[in-house]
Amino acid sequence: AVRRQLAYPPFSRLVRITAEAVGHPAARRTAQAAASALREAGFPHEVIGPYADYFRERRGRARYHLLLRCPTSFDANRFWKYLPETVTIDSDPRSVLS
Repeated sequence: AVRRQLAYPPFSRLVRITAEAVGHPAARRTAQAAASALREAGFPHEVIGPYADYFRERRGRARYHLLLRCPTSFDANRFWKYLPETVTIDSDPRSVLS
C-alpha cells in the first residue's frame, strides 16, 4: 500500500542516469547538465538529483546519478537525445545506490 501511495515500483517506473568522470566536480557538472536538459526539454515527471554515488569513487572515477520517476506507461526514450552523450541510462535499475 505504501509503495502505491509513494508511486514506487511496481506502480511506477524508475530510470537511473549516471555521469562518470575523473573527479567529483566534472561528474557533478555532467549530471547537473543532464538534469537541466531534461527539464528544459519538458520532461513531465519527477527528476531526483543529482546525487553522489554511494561508494563515492570506483577505479579513480567519481559517479553522480539522477533518478527519474514516471508512470509505467510513459515512454521516456524520446528524451534521451537531450542528454550528454557521456551518461549511461539504466531503466528499472536493480539498485539506486550505485
